[in-house]
Amino acid sequence: HLMPAAIVASVIATVALILCLSSFVVHDFIYWGNWPGAQGWSFWSQTTWEAVPSFLRYVFYLMPGLPVALFAMPAIFALIPTTLRQSKVRKDHVVRIFLYSLVAPLGVGCLWCGIYLAMMVTGMDAKADVFDPLTWQGRPRASALKNFFYSMLPGAVLFVPCVLWMAMWWYLACKHYLTLPKPGLVVAVLSVVLFLFAAVIESLVW
Repeated sequence: HLMPAAIVASVIATVALILCLSSFVVHDFIYWGNWPGAQGWSFWSQTTWEAVPSFLRYVFYLMPGLPVALFAMPAIFALIPTTLRQSKVRKDHVVRIFLYSLVAPLGVGCLWCGIYLAMMVTGMDAKADVFDPLTWQGRPRASALKNFFYSMLPGAVLFVPCVLWMAMWWYLACKHYLTLPKPGLVVAVLSVVLFLFAAVIESLVW
């Protein structure tokens, strides 16, 4: 029963990864002209294959709250074993909901990277910067408050929508699929835990 969800999620994840790595390569080639060995989105990548660990370092170092927001909900869901047991929720139910929850964020990621890649290839470099999280922080501001908010970029801007998405998705799943008692309260509590967990992880790089 998990195969459709696993196939859909894995295909979208593969496409997203390919688009991300392609963006790395094109960005370096355009801006530095001597790929490999250049510095840019791909950091110290020297080959396309080496862009894979570089991409992971990019995400987990600059925006660790994002993968937490995407992948931690099933683990946090395990905080209510009694409720799950009373509602006869099996592990494969939770896994299925989790896999389908990734479809929308990964789909947005594919679109995001596709637009960035198309802009870079067609020479719209300046406009493409809006899709490059590394450009969001900008120069230091005079105001300490502005510096604080800008220091949370890009991670907070990306993980907050993911937490909201997870809250909505799991609420619908708990209500209509798992038929948990008081699904709104359950998901609200778990979403607060997820948000705080992601925020703490994200604060490590602020």
